[in-house]
Amino acid sequence: MKKIISALFGLVILLGACKKDDIHPCPPAVKEQAWEKYAGNPVFTKSVNSWDDGIILGHSIIKSGNTFRMWYTGGHSIETFSSIGYATSTDGIHWERYGDKPVFEAKPGSWEQSFVGIPHVLQDGNTLRMWYSGGSNSSPDGGKIGYATSQDGIHWDRHPSPVFQSKAGGWYADGIFPGAVIKENGTFKMWFSGAIGSITQATPTSKTSIGYAISPDGIKWTVYDNPLTTESPYHFSDPVVKHGAPGAWDVTSAFSASVIKTQCGYEMWYAGEIYNVSQNLGYATSPDGIKWTKNPQNPVLTTDPWNILLVFPSVILDKNKYRMWYGGFVFDGESLGGAIGYATMPK
Repeated sequence: MKKIISALFGLVILLGACKKDDIHPCPPAVKEQAWEKYAGNPVFTKSVNSWDDGIILGHSIIKSGNTFRMWYTGGHSIETFSSIGYATSTDGIHWERYGDKPVFEAKPGSWEQSFVGIPHVLQDGNTLRMWYSGGSNSSPDGGKIGYATSQDGIHWDRHPSPVFQSKAGGWYADGIFPGAVIKENGTFKMWFSGAIGSITQATPTSKTSIGYAISPDGIKWTVYDNPLTTESPYHFSDPVVKHGAPGAWDVTSAFSASVIKTQCGYEMWYAGEIYNVSQNLGYATSPDGIKWTKNPQNPVLTTDPWNILLVFPSVILDKNKYRMWYGGFVFDGESLGGAIGYATMPK
């Protein structure tokens, strides 16, 4: 009888911790990633004879009501992408661009006079907040992260100076760009990409990882530092998801994180690379946003016939379905461009 009572008591505790429609609220350590790619991929490609007719690279997608909203980087070529466009969709597949011009462009005479891109947009009440990469070709200092706000996603108010930038001597000394940002209990949390060596053009010696920072206002950021690591390049901060060990699928790079808050922690999808061989998407989980466990089944999403490298996953949990829009590099025999694919997975 005591065993029966104990078992029933344990069941009551378990059910009390779960939602009615979610008996297993926390993802297991090894979570099957049964992504189903849309048969008509890609769902968003470069335009014709417009500002984004050369490349589509780096996007952020949210859902407002019944509308999916996307901000994406575009340009005439991979060397000249310098603006952010806006598009909407009712199904995540068929997208309508906003006009024939970008909604956010590089600003002449400023710290971001040469390029802006790779946005991450967060809906915070009635305010849209965007963090983005920006810089100047005349001052190649590893790139910086800017910040802007908007009420409609089209007209943006910029913060006058960068809010985050690379730091000499550290693990993100040579490159940085924003990743996922969520707001939790009044605190903004960012998982950003940083590199030793080029962050945009990998080399055999470059190493890119994912860091973590918090902010009370989205402007002043404090980067995570493990006090037990005192040797360079981790003497003043540490990545929370490092590039893999020799032989791993992400040995060169772990970057461009998309993060979702769960009932008991966080889920992350990110790009991993073996230099000059492959670049696919992986998955990791964490109880606190700092200590991450990579899925041993990684990579969970690999290249398609229409692309050669995968990058920039943007994942949302929409009711009982995960939706992912992922970037793919496209080589047409003469130039390198990009497009966006779509995949879904049951919760």
